[in-house]
Amino acid sequence: MKKRLISILLAVFAVMSCLPLSVAENTLSVDMTKWQYSASDNVYWQIGIPYCSNPADPVYESLGIFVPGNYFDATSNGDGTFTCTVSETGTVNGYISSTAPILFPVNTPGHKAQSAPSGYAKGTSTWTNQGFIYVVAGCRGKDAGIPAGVTDLKAAIRFIRSNLNILPGAADRFVAYGHSGGGSQTAVLGASGNSALYAPYLEAIGAAQASDAVNAAMCWCPITGFDSADEGHEWMMGVTRSSLTDEMQSISDALAAAYAEYVNAMNFTDESGNPLTLDPSGSGIYQSGTYYEYVKRVIEESLEHYLTDTTFPTTASSGKKSASVTYQSPQDYISALNSSGEWVSYDTVSGKVTISSIADFVTRLKKASKPVAAFDKLEAGGHELFNTGDGECTHFDATLYEIVKGTSYEADFTDDLTRTDALGFDAAYRLRMFSPLSFLMETSQDYGSSTVAEHWRIRTGIIQSDTPLTTEINLALALNAYGTDVDFETVWGQGHTQAERTGSSTENFIDWVNGLYK
Repeated sequence: MKKRLISILLAVFAVMSCLPLSVAENTLSVDMTKWQYSASDNVYWQIGIPYCSNPADPVYESLGIFVPGNYFDATSNGDGTFTCTVSETGTVNGYISSTAPILFPVNTPGHKAQSAPSGYAKGTSTWTNQGFIYVVAGCRGKDAGIPAGVTDLKAAIRFIRSNLNILPGAADRFVAYGHSGGGSQTAVLGASGNSALYAPYLEAIGAAQASDAVNAAMCWCPITGFDSADEGHEWMMGVTRSSLTDEMQSISDALAAAYAEYVNAMNFTDESGNPLTLDPSGSGIYQSGTYYEYVKRVIEESLEHYLTDTTFPTTASSGKKSASVTYQSPQDYISALNSSGEWVSYDTVSGKVTISSIADFVTRLKKASKPVAAFDKLEAGGHELFNTGDGECTHFDATLYEIVKGTSYEADFTDDLTRTDALGFDAAYRLRMFSPLSFLMETSQDYGSSTVAEHWRIRTGIIQSDTPLTTEINLALALNAYGTDVDFETVWGQGHTQAERTGSSTENFIDWVNGLYK
């Protein structure tokens, strides 16, 4: 009840935020006399629109809007531009101007900057033919430090929402989507809508006074969960390392054990409300308990789905670096997986898969490709994402700091964890802002303080070595417990890509949005 009451109050705030702005703030508006027109796509469009009044980087902090032509009544200005007003009757694919979803792509691989469009956006008709309004917002990248990218995207969302009195689009159908670093920032957008943590940063760039919540979030392989990323990486994939120094092996083991402490403190539950915990084990580090069995079952179900989805004979790879070969049947494929030692069993009658252990799975298909402390990189001096405006790598992981005390790394951590950015906030504060679970888990201090997206779709390739599988699993568990509509799949045989069980990512994404709103 408490969560629902907070959500209602935040929703009221969002509605009130969309009321007319003050005279000063009304400068943040779309000039409706400057639309250009693509006759081949039947799309009206504008680019170079500033979405904040005090930009930190004007090169990036502008956006482009691409609108299906049927949503406007247009008058030619005689110079190739048009003056447009919203049409109340035009339809596209069953949508009208007031019901059209508004898409926000987040294309920030590696958390790099997203350039604002410099012309008519390639592939626009893919979205506008569906009746979607397509908004491409530039945003700063990791060289500016977090939360710069998400702050910019929130400001762009606020700008569009504050202009819906003159633009087409549904105020409650904002859809963000992205892959990798873009999936990460999409997840943060989806979890942190209207969070007060971002208020100082939004105020600093002169963002509009409107809701910055999105209503749906599509995340492919989100590189997120930095509050436990180093620890989860070692717990799941540390066993695949070899030839570590004694010091590095000690750090790896300590991180894996710390992950168990994290899991047990978070109070994760499965879909039925059963507690998920990690227990000490005879082999490995905390490779036992209900959380362990849950992760193991996710892996097994991923392979079961692959065998169900695949028409045999099929040409595929049975391993991350294996050459593609032809498999005559599901059992033939299972035999190939077991070629270097049996670790997978398959019941041909029920279709059920059982793996011997998570360690056996990662050893064969998901080996660590990053060093110990995969995200708060010890040798590199931290992560560029957490720099305080100077673009330099900065340490952020307080748990790792406790582990490396007494080593040569301690002094760097001591300095970095107390350093503040231009607005006076340290790494711990900014890590809260950038961690979706901070807003989703009852055990976290920011729980219930944001407007969380109602609909989520998460897809990840199971053999990617960029992150442990726990990243997406924990996000899905938290969203399910929070009460959102979450559709999660980890896709067998695929890596760090826009992974889908069947079909294309674009078609499946479109179907998902239409399924929500059409």
